[in-house]
Amino acid sequence: MPPGVTTNMIPGNRPEDAAEEAFWELLATKLDEAKITAIALDKPAPSANSVSVDDLWDTTEFVKIIQIARDIGHQMGYYEGQNEQSMADAYFEMEIDEVMRDWLEEHPQAFAKAYLAKLGQVVSDMKRRNRD
Repeated sequence: MPPGVTTNMIPGNRPEDAAEEAFWELLATKLDEAKITAIALDKPAPSANSVSVDDLWDTTEFVKIIQIARDIGHQMGYYEGQNEQSMADAYFEMEIDEVMRDWLEEHPQAFAKAYLAKLGQVVSDMKRRNRD
């Protein structure tokens, strides 16, 4: 591999490629669960090899397929939001740890009661700061 190139830079190995592949695998699973194996059209298709999308919108199965895909998209977006929140929470905790470590260096003889009081103050201050 060339210098500076990682395996994640190669198409097919990128995180977004894994997410795309996971989406299609999940869609296929959901279609199997919904027992959608074929789409019967109410209107005859101009060719046995092609089906008009306009004609598909009139079929219940096609609408179910779109609903399943939409639901998967919402679910994946929800999980991405959860991951972002987890990262924000971890950063928040790291900030608190850093402040408290500095405080302990300045107050090496502090008792647990003083430590907990300071911790409560720091958490409250940081939450207030993050809301503003």
